[in-house]
This record gives sequence, structure tokens and C-alpha cells, in this order.
Amino acid sequence: MKVVARQAVEAQVAETILRYNMLPERGQRIGVAVSGGADSVCLLHVLHAMGAWELVVLHLNHGLRGEESDGDEAAVHALAAALSLECIVERADGLAPPNLEDKARRARYEFFARTGLARVATGQTRDDQAETVMLRLLRGAGPAGLAGILPVTDEGIVRPLLDCSRAGVRLWLALRGIAWREDSSNADLAFDRNRLRLELLPQLARDWNPAVTTALAHIAELANSDERYWREWTAAELASPSYGRLPNGGWLADAARLRSLHPAQHGRVWRALAAPVPLRFDDIVRLQRLAAAGRGSGQVRLAGGLLVTRSLDRLYLRRAAPLPEPFQIDVPWNDFVAVPGGGRLKVQNRYTMDAGNSTQSWVLRSWQPGDAYQPKGYGRVWKLKDLFQLHRVPSWERPGWPIMEFGGQIVWARRFGLAAAVGGDGWMVVEEMP
Repeated sequence: MKVVARQAVEAQVAETILRYNMLPERGQRIGVAVSGGADSVCLLHVLHAMGAWELVVLHLNHGLRGEESDGDEAAVHALAAALSLECIVERADGLAPPNLEDKARRARYEFFARTGLARVATGQTRDDQAETVMLRLLRGAGPAGLAGILPVTDEGIVRPLLDCSRAGVRLWLALRGIAWREDSSNADLAFDRNRLRLELLPQLARDWNPAVTTALAHIAELANSDERYWREWTAAELASPSYGRLPNGGWLADAARLRSLHPAQHGRVWRALAAPVPLRFDDIVRLQRLAAAGRGSGQVRLAGGLLVTRSLDRLYLRRAAPLPEPFQIDVPWNDFVAVPGGGRLKVQNRYTMDAGNSTQSWVLRSWQPGDAYQPKGYGRVWKLKDLFQLHRVPSWERPGWPIMEFGGQIVWARRFGLAAAVGGDGWMVVEEMP
């Protein structure tokens, strides 16, 4: 049994690394995150025994357990020295509730990124995977969330122990006489993960399924396989002409295209458009209804300050911002005036309207509901609202739309041009520039 236990972890790690193409070619530098606990100590020893890479030990002292945290740091230093490995240590300052676990996790990943190493191996096991899947399931996660801990992340984090059990790791260490440190906070039931590990999962194993940990890990593996497929499909979908990324970070999407998609595809598209803001189940339902509406406009507000607006069968996702303030600016003759929200206008010449007076003032102002005029080439007076519809100007572009007045009458509007009443053939009231 000892031989089997000794080999099981090493063989499984080698298989996992190969299966997910986790690590670079031999001789490359990789980081190994070592807390001093059993899992990370085992990971370091296994990778060191493989002898394939130049290992760099990484340790972040969170400083949350006083002398115990300092003891972990000293133990990691000693372990790295015993294996003749480079060791990089940093301290995380200012970590405090609420959301302490999330803050500590972010601090670790920021530390890993600062090292500049292309790959950093961390010590999550199959038990950690099961706990993550159960926590996310209880919190209402969708298929993407049930993929749990990814074997390889876009940031270069890899998990070679992910197919090994926590008990197997500890047995492997014990049989080799390798010591590790126990984190006293792992027994603190104030943390959700600890309650799940120490209370809920043992109860489920006792009363429902002795292999509950393996079952949950299999769910994560299947969900992760599905997610890899969906990421490829979503990337190809968003590259089609039905979608457009805007300079402000927002997205335009064709509502007709979204209506043609299967609900599963529809949800994937919206999650990709909203990333990194996570969408809830009811968010997806409301967005599907917004795209499915036969006509008209509408809005859906999402978490993270996102806003989706529908107009003219297009959907515009952006970070919600206050509407532009109405403006009214006196326009100098033959000079530029800045348009609030972007662009410049220049009055090329003064003129007299057929029934006007050349001493009256020129004003640049924003569009107001009820505005109407007769553009040149049109046979009647049009409301600007109807011109917006005719020229398919979406609702999110209309606030702040520039209008030029002379003597209280509209003589020009962006895109629709001069008023029919403007005198002088071939004469331009304004030149619009970026």
C-alpha cells in the first residue's frame, strides 16, 4: 500500500500536467505557490522530484494570524532553502472583513502577476474542487460557475493536484516523513467554505453518497469541457457583423440575430458582452425579453452599473451614465464652437432668413422633444423625432443632438442639414468637424 500511495500522487500529477498541457518545456522557470500547508508542500516536492523545470517558490504572508503567519513564512523559506530553490516572499497589508477570503485571493493573484512568471502552479485538490462546486451551486451559479476551479487559467495559473484527493496528498507526505503546517483558520466555522468542508459534505457523504466529493468533481470536469466549447463558439459569434465593440467599451448587437439564437446561445452571448460583470439568471431572462419584443424601445439595468437599451431593433450595452445635460451656446461668427459630448461646429457666414433679421442671435443647443423644422429637399415640416426614426438614429444617440437656431427658428440639425428657409444657394450654415 505504501508503494501505491507513494506513486499515486506523482503519477496523477504527471497525467494531469500532460492532459491539460499545463507547463512549458523542460528547463523553463515556473512559480510554485507554497503556503506551508499539506497541499502546496506536496505539490512543490512532486514537481521538484520531476526535475523538469526551474522552480521558484512563491509565498504571500497575509498577516492575518500574527505569529502563526510569520511561522508559515519561515517554514516556506526553510523548505525552499532545503531544496536549493529561489524563494520570493511578499506581505499583504490591510486585509480585513468583509469578503476577507475574496480579498486574500485577489492579493495572491496580484502577487503572482508581479513575479512575471508565465506559469504559477497552485495546490488545489479534488476536494477543493468539490467544495467550490457545492458553494457555487448553493449560491445559484450557472453552467460556467459549475466548472469550478479551472485546471489552467488565462492568467497562467495551473493546478496539477486537481485530480488528487486531500487524503491522498496527506498520506503521500506522511509516508515520506515530510512535515507541513496546519492553518488554524481552517477550523473557523465563520467561513462558508469551512462549514461546508467540516459539516455539510461529511453529512452528504454519510447520508446520501459516500463518493459525493468525486461526483462534484466530475460535474466540474464536464462543465469545464462544455465551457471550452462555448468559449470558442461565443468568440466566433461575437466576431460576426451582428455585433460591434465601441470605443467606449460598450457593445452594439442586432436584436434580430439574438432572436434567432437558441436560449442557451443567447445567454452565452450576453454573458460575454457583459464580462467581467457576472449576470444572474433573471438578468438573462429580462435581456431575452428585451430582444424578443416586436417593436419599440426599452431598457434593462444590470448589476455593475450596466445598461442595455433597445432602439430600432438594435441593442446597446454600456456602463450607465447620466444623460447629457441640455445645453445652449451662443455661436460666434466664422469661428469654432465645441459641441458638448464631442465635435466642433463652425458658422461659415451670416445670412438673413426670408422673414428674419440679421441682427438676431445664433444659438447652438441640444435637441428637445417637440422640435420641428423643414430641411432642404423635404416637402414639409418634420418633427425631429420622426426624422430620427426615418434616418434610424437610435435612442441613445438623441440626447445632446446638436440643433442650430437663428432668431428662435431651427436653421440646421446634425445629419438633416439646413432649413429650407435659409437664403443663398450653395451656402453652408455650419461645418461639422471632429
